[in-house]
Amino acid sequence: MIHDEICTYEVCKLAKEKGFNVYCDYTYYNHYRVRDEIKIKHPGLSDDGYEDLRKIYGGPYSDNELYGYYIEALGLHSKNSTIGIHPITKNPCATDAICSAPTQTILRRWLREEKGLHISIPLHKGEYKYFWAIDSLNRKKKADDIAYKLFDTYELALEDALAYSLKNLV
Repeated sequence: MIHDEICTYEVCKLAKEKGFNVYCDYTYYNHYRVRDEIKIKHPGLSDDGYEDLRKIYGGPYSDNELYGYYIEALGLHSKNSTIGIHPITKNPCATDAICSAPTQTILRRWLREEKGLHISIPLHKGEYKYFWAIDSLNRKKKADDIAYKLFDTYELALEDALAYSLKNLV
């Protein structure tokens, strides 16, 4: 199976603002976990091993030094309209979930099917780099934008095209 890239947090926030509400396998969370610098300094510890580093258990670190918040995509299913809504009572509830995290393919399909924008990522053969073009499938809208910036990978070009579409065309 080919791995499909999850969109960046910035693109996912834009998509949510523009009405993206498709079920996704990943969700961006404000995730409280062991800090990256602690994981680098003390690699390979289990959860209990990191707990042993807390001052209250005789370790060298305070909780603020050991743990921190990170915005990252976690493999938890979501749909933007249900984030922060209790599944049974349907009342608002506190959550660390921020927005659903679609893959580039899912967001690209949504832009095509719901917003009438077709994104293509051709290869610039002279330099073996990628660029993007956006065409409107809805003749009433004017898109026909072309990025002249070149990208080293297909995924970087697509991410830039998705961001441009959400900021300027939706």
